[in-house]
Amino acid sequence: MLRERFENLLLATGREGIADLLKFINDSDFYANFYKQDVRNVKNNGVWEQVPVYTINDTLPLGHGEKSVMILQQYIELTTDEIYAIRWHMGGFDDTAKSYAGGLQLSAAFDKCPLLVMLHMADLAAVYLLNKEG
Repeated sequence: MLRERFENLLLATGREGIADLLKFINDSDFYANFYKQDVRNVKNNGVWEQVPVYTINDTLPLGHGEKSVMILQQYIELTTDEIYAIRWHMGGFDDTAKSYAGGLQLSAAFDKCPLLVMLHMADLAAVYLLNKEG
């Protein structure tokens, strides 16, 4: 249901290339196979045993926001604000933002791009407010 709402929202924009982008999303398991189940050896009371773990299977290791911008630009032309918003949508949770220089870049992007601030706030609201049961 959520995927259908997302697809309808994208189609409603009327943007050139959206149909091709949706075909890519539907035909690929690019993000679906990002995490892979594996096993790891762990010593438990002096005995080695295999326990299940999840590992990252990143087939395009370019950074989360950067990768998203690059993939999208293969299908649609993005505005500068859209690039900022997609690149930095994770805000301070982005690994790059945790460095001094990365934090300065994020802060400058927030100052330049209100869309980025709104998208990041919407992302936080979706995770911490809207998805809560009860």
